[in-house]
Amino acid sequence: MREAPSYVPGHQLLAGKSVLITAAAGAGIGFAAARKCAEEGCRALMISDIHPRRLEEAVAKLKADTGLQHVWGQLCNVTNEEEVQALVAAAEDKLGGVDVLINNAGLGGEKRVTEMGVLSRNRRNFRHPSSRPATSASRSIILPSLWKV
Repeated sequence: MREAPSYVPGHQLLAGKSVLITAAAGAGIGFAAARKCAEEGCRALMISDIHPRRLEEAVAKLKADTGLQHVWGQLCNVTNEEEVQALVAAAEDKLGGVDVLINNAGLGGEKRVTEMGVLSRNRRNFRHPSSRPATSASRSIILPSLWKV
C-alpha cells in the first residue's frame, strides 16, 4: 500500500480576501473549509451555524489552530430570511465586505438537484428541517454584496 501524501500547505490563494461560510461549526465540511481558507491566507473569516455552543467552540478552535485572529461567528438558521439578512449585515460589518461565499448549508431531499425548479424548492421537498431552500435564500441575499466588489 502506498503512503498517503502529506498535508498540502496553503499557497496564499485567498490572501487579502474575506470569507463567509454557512453551516461551518463542528467537524464537517464547513469547518474544514474554514480552516483551509485561513491556511490559504484569508484576512478575515465569518462562520455561521444554528448551534451556539458549537459555533463558539469552532471560532475559538480556528483562532487557536490557524493563528488567524479575525474570525467571527454568527448564529444563523439559513432557512430564515431575516437571519440570513442579519448574517450578511454582520459579515459586511465585521469583514468589511464579503469576497468569498461558501454556501455550505445542507441541501437534502427526495429529488435530484437537477430536477428541482426554483418554484419547487419548498419544505415538502426536503427531509431535514435545516435544509429548506437554504442555498437559494442565502445566495440571493449575499449576491448583491459580492457584486459590489
